[in-house]
Amino acid sequence: MATPTNSEPTTPTTDFELNEPGASFQVHESVPVHPPDRGAHAYAYLFASFIIELLAWSLPFSYGVFLNYYTDVLPEIPSSKLAVVGTLSTGVMYLAYPVVLRATTLFPHRCRQFMAAGLALCVAGLLGAAWSTKPWHFIMAQGLAYSIGGALLSFPSVAFLFEWFPARRGLAMGILFSGTGIGGIVMPFAIDVLLRRLGQRDTFLIITATFAIAILPCFAFIKPRLPPLPALRHERERLFDVSFLANGMFWPLFICSTLQGLANFVPGIYLPSYSSDIGLSNAASALVAALINGASVPGAILIGWATDRYALSGTIVFSTAGAATAVFLLWGFARGLAQLAIFAIVYGFCAGGFSAMWPRFASAIAQDDHRLATTVYSLFGASRGIGNILAGPISSALLHARGGVSQSYGARNYGPLILFTGATMLASACGSLFGIFGPRGRVLSTRGSRP
Repeated sequence: MATPTNSEPTTPTTDFELNEPGASFQVHESVPVHPPDRGAHAYAYLFASFIIELLAWSLPFSYGVFLNYYTDVLPEIPSSKLAVVGTLSTGVMYLAYPVVLRATTLFPHRCRQFMAAGLALCVAGLLGAAWSTKPWHFIMAQGLAYSIGGALLSFPSVAFLFEWFPARRGLAMGILFSGTGIGGIVMPFAIDVLLRRLGQRDTFLIITATFAIAILPCFAFIKPRLPPLPALRHERERLFDVSFLANGMFWPLFICSTLQGLANFVPGIYLPSYSSDIGLSNAASALVAALINGASVPGAILIGWATDRYALSGTIVFSTAGAATAVFLLWGFARGLAQLAIFAIVYGFCAGGFSAMWPRFASAIAQDDHRLATTVYSLFGASRGIGNILAGPISSALLHARGGVSQSYGARNYGPLILFTGATMLASACGSLFGIFGPRGRVLSTRGSRP
């Protein structure tokens, strides 16, 4: 640690020497190490990550508005095929978590190159969507190219959160993820107005330009707190260590996260169409989508804050069981804007904060090993991707199911879909029961670390 030569505050520095047998390099350099959990550099990192999260995720989370527009102007395309685009756009991004975060861990000095490649793919996907007219066009552009690019753009910044905010990781993750919700408040209205006034092509061209101009300056602030040295041989070997799979907490939490992902995005995708089917205007449909995204902002922050201070098991039950109750009792009987708005707020708050618990899931399993925590965290993200992709064909089949549910429950043919969403979210809550009564329940039933 460097010694200050005067009374002025200085940034700590660290000298590194890489002298591992078999390594082909040595490093002797003095590098700044900024303090964790506070300071301008930590807050600049968090704000830049927040902006990237806002833009990269708000478009997939606003897909319900796109779906509502596509079904109006492209009636020849079955809505079930268009709905798959929405589940792909989020599911593939989540599934890419382990691959992108592992690459970031192996090559932290290439972080900005990964993000630049991701931005280029996002731009290509948006431009492709501007001229899409067939299902496979939308799948390739908006469903695959954009989502792969979004993963490369968004996840490298998340990988450094464990370094910048080791004590307040739950709160920091909640703030970061709230960017998705804030973007989800604005984007549905903006997208709906642009689509109705300018059409598909010009809307995507405007989104593309805004996306690139806003994100490029953020690259300067997305950096690790610790020196981004190339991974040593023993670190590379540890990246393929899967011993954590034998941890008694991993599989219950993984299954819980998968089931939550299976139900999580169904309301966001179908609520705008549901609103139109019960006779609400396009503006009302956009409002419902905005409310469900907007409510996730305080949900993510408060649930993330709670995981730092209270028993994780109780927080899981609050999020999943609260969302299930909202689906069963509020969405199932909603026939007007007021009822749908209440459902969107309650559901968005409870379900939207679930991903803010992933850092605590990871730290409960990996303890103080930041690299292992990043790997475990990425797998929880992938679990949501698995559930989200499966939700596409399942929800489409349920939406076209005939019989079995009273027409008084759920408008038109939405009854089976609503029951499936609520039941799956309720089943996700069972993961917390394994945490409470399982072999490592004491970890999940005790309070989080205090900053």
